[in-house]
Amino acid sequence: MNKRLEILIHIAIWIVIILLPLMFMNHGRGMSVSQFMLTTTVPLTFMAVFYIDYLWLTPRYFVTGHRTQFFVTNTFIVIVLGIALHLWMSLSHDMLGHNHREPPLILTIAFVIRDIVNLVIAAAIANIQKYQTYQERYERALALYERKVNAGVADCEKEAVKQGVLNILQ
Repeated sequence: MNKRLEILIHIAIWIVIILLPLMFMNHGRGMSVSQFMLTTTVPLTFMAVFYIDYLWLTPRYFVTGHRTQFFVTNTFIVIVLGIALHLWMSLSHDMLGHNHREPPLILTIAFVIRDIVNLVIAAAIANIQKYQTYQERYERALALYERKVNAGVADCEKEAVKQGVLNILQ
């Protein structure tokens, strides 16, 4: 896929996800900036996990075969951000003056687990999308290599790297 098109698709999707709360607001009352910021915390956390995975973890660990490091780092990030998200939501409700009781511990644990599962889904989507990109690049590089070998071109690996096709693991 064209890099610009890919970036535009990412921007469009995240704009829709972040602005989604506006579609569900009570149109008679409106929504304050602080309420909007509170409702965008969850999508912004998903975005953070997605791009940590998409730009760093998948290329650095998953694609290069360091799967244990990938899963350990990903698990740590998702658990920390899932707990932080829950704590932030509780704290921001208090700061906004919303009168709410702290739910029972079992319910709090269920909310944290729900947030963590959603973050795992965001990480999985990022990993799948980025890995497919690397797989496509690898297949194109391999096809180019085979064509050059079949055509008898000398030093075909060097030529493929020069064209930037095999340089996929950076």
